[in-house]
Amino acid sequence: TRRMVAAVVAAEQVRFLLRTLGAELRALGLDNARGKLVRQALAYTEKMERLTAEGKGTADRGRVSAYVQIGEMYQDLGSAEQNPDYFRRTDENYARAVALAEELARADPDSDLARGNLALTLDRLSRVRALLGRFDGPDGAAALLDRSLALRKEIVDSPRA
Repeated sequence: TRRMVAAVVAAEQVRFLLRTLGAELRALGLDNARGKLVRQALAYTEKMERLTAEGKGTADRGRVSAYVQIGEMYQDLGSAEQNPDYFRRTDENYARAVALAEELARADPDSDLARGNLALTLDRLSRVRALLGRFDGPDGAAALLDRSLALRKEIVDSPRA
């Protein structure tokens, strides 16, 4: 339907905005403006998701990107030793991005894009967990990094779509 197409296009535009404008704001040191942009984009993609179930994948990819950027913003605010609360929030947002990326990869197991996004989010989360000293266990840095590398190798060795 026309509404679904509009929602999908709008969600893709939000993703583009997050990638380009978010990166530029970060490079300029305008973290406050970047934070506002990311929070607004996250609210917008959630609204788009409610408008159409058929455009859900596009809106969800936008949400994955928003969670990653929110995590980056908290991480940029200081080290794990200086401000453990910010790193806890970084971890939470990266974990949200991983959970959503896992859903997308399960929903479309032949999508190299979905599996690649999952690999990237697993890598981000593994790095933060390492900085927090959480190396062991199924949710530890080592296991997350192993999963990320295995997915990347699988995509390169046996691309699907």
